[in-house]
Amino acid sequence: MIQPVSVDIFVISPKPDAAESVSQNLRNAGVAARCEWLGSEDDLADALVVRTPQLVFHFVDTVGDAPCASLAAVRDQNAAGVPLIVVAPEVDEEAICRVLTSGGQDLVSLESAVRMRAVALRELQHYRQMRELASMQNTAGKLEQQVATLVNESADAIMLVQEGIVVNVNPAWLSLLGYSDEADLEGTPALDTFEEDSHVAIKGAMVATNNGEWAGHSLSVKAVGSDESAVPVEAEFEKAVFDDEPCVRIVLTLDRSKTEDEPRDIVESSERHPLTGFFRRQRFISEMGKHLESPSRGGLWVLAYIKPDSIAELREQIGPLSSDDLLLEFARLLQDQARKNDIYGQFGGDLFMVLMPRGTARDALAWAENLRQTVARKVFAVAEKSLSATCTIGLARYNADTEDLHDLIIKAQKTYLNGVKQGGNRTI
Repeated sequence: MIQPVSVDIFVISPKPDAAESVSQNLRNAGVAARCEWLGSEDDLADALVVRTPQLVFHFVDTVGDAPCASLAAVRDQNAAGVPLIVVAPEVDEEAICRVLTSGGQDLVSLESAVRMRAVALRELQHYRQMRELASMQNTAGKLEQQVATLVNESADAIMLVQEGIVVNVNPAWLSLLGYSDEADLEGTPALDTFEEDSHVAIKGAMVATNNGEWAGHSLSVKAVGSDESAVPVEAEFEKAVFDDEPCVRIVLTLDRSKTEDEPRDIVESSERHPLTGFFRRQRFISEMGKHLESPSRGGLWVLAYIKPDSIAELREQIGPLSSDDLLLEFARLLQDQARKNDIYGQFGGDLFMVLMPRGTARDALAWAENLRQTVARKVFAVAEKSLSATCTIGLARYNADTEDLHDLIIKAQKTYLNGVKQGGNRTI
C-alpha cells in the first residue's frame, strides 16, 4: 500500500493542543500532517532555519488591524511562498480582508472543520504547483544555457534570424566568414550575408521554415565574407526559438565540392583569419583531427584555450574597429611564442586555440604561463591609447583512449571557464 507523503506544518499558538487539533483535522482529509508546535511568533524565525514547512497556521484570539503582518514579514524573508493561514474563533468578511491585506492567505475557524480543510488543501496544492513551476523554470533556464553553450561551441556555423533580421551568430559563423565580432552582423538583414543571386532562394526557405513547410533539404549558395569574398556553402534551415520567440536557424557548412575547383589561394583565404592568418574554426578542427590520429612527437598533445580577459570592456574603451588592432597585437604575441609543429586557430574574433605537441604537461604549463606573463607585461598602443590587458589560458591534455577532438575542446573550455571564475589572468 502506498503511504501518503507527510506534510510539514508549523502551528503557532500559546496552547500546545492547537497542533493536535490541526493534525487531526487534516488527517481526516487524508493529509499525513506532521505538525510542529511553536509557542509564540518569535519562534518562527528560528524554526525556519532548521526546516521549511509547507503550511503555517497562526492561532489568534481576535483579528486585529494587521493580524499577521509581522509573521508574514518573517516568512517572506526566510521561506517566501509558504502559505500562512490565520485561525480565529470567528470569521467574517472584514476579518478575512484584514488577514489578506497583511500577508496571510486566508482566515479560518475551528468551528468549521470542513472549510479549514478545504483552505488548507487549496493552499497546499497552490504551494506545490508554485514549487514545481519554479523547478521547471530553473530546469528550462539550465537547458537554455546548455543549448546556448552548445550553439556557441558548435563546429557548425549557426545564425538565428527573426523576421529577416540577424539576432544571433555563433563563433563558427564569424570564423567561416572572417568577422571578428558578432556585433558586425546582429541587427542586420540576414540576406546581406549572402550573394544577391541567392536572395530569392534564401528568403523562400526562411518563410517556408517559419511556416513549418520546409522540406529539410539544403541549398547550395554563396555567403559573403567580411572582405566581400564569395564563400560557397551548403545552407540548412530549421525552426527554432530565441528569447522565447520563434526564429529560423541557418546552419552553414563549407561546400568542398566547389572550393576544390577554385584556386588554392582563394580556398586558403577562406580558411584563415584575414587579420592573423591563423586557421579558422573548421580548418583548425580538420587539422586537429589529422594530427590527433597519430601520437605526438613530443610525447603528448595539449590543447590551449585562450581568450583575452574583459574584452567587452576593452572594446568600450577603444571602439569596435580598433578592437581588431588589439586582437591583432594579441595574436602577434601568440605567434612569437610559436614552436615548431604547433597549430594555431582563431575561433571568431577573440578566442584562440593552440594544439601543442609537448614532452610533459609541465612543458605545456610553462609555455602557457610564459604567454600569460608576456601579455600582462605588454602595453598595447591602440586608437592613440596605451592600455594593458590580461588573458586566461585553459589547458587540456588529450587522452586518445577515451576522447575525441570535440571532447578535448570541451575539456579545455571547462578548464578556461574555471580560470575565469577564479578572477581571470590565470593559467590553469
